[in-house]
Amino acid sequence: MSSEFWDALSEICALEQISRNDLLSIIDKHKDKSGLTNTARVFILAYYKNLCHRLPKGIVSPSVENIYKVMEGIGKR
Repeated sequence: MSSEFWDALSEICALEQISRNDLLSIIDKHKDKSGLTNTARVFILAYYKNLCHRLPKGIVSPSVENIYKVMEGIGKR
């Protein structure tokens, strides 16, 4: 996995107060035939998607500018 995925996994571990090894063990137990790496990527995406859906309405104003800000951040890595 790329460093961005490892960073995201570390952030999730900190938020959930779980070690990376323990989280990866849980993900490993639920992996499908696509393997651990792909299942971990899907988990990270699903985790953050779930967080976004739990945000109160109005916290983030819909705007194409939000997309550009994310893309600018990706370019700086």
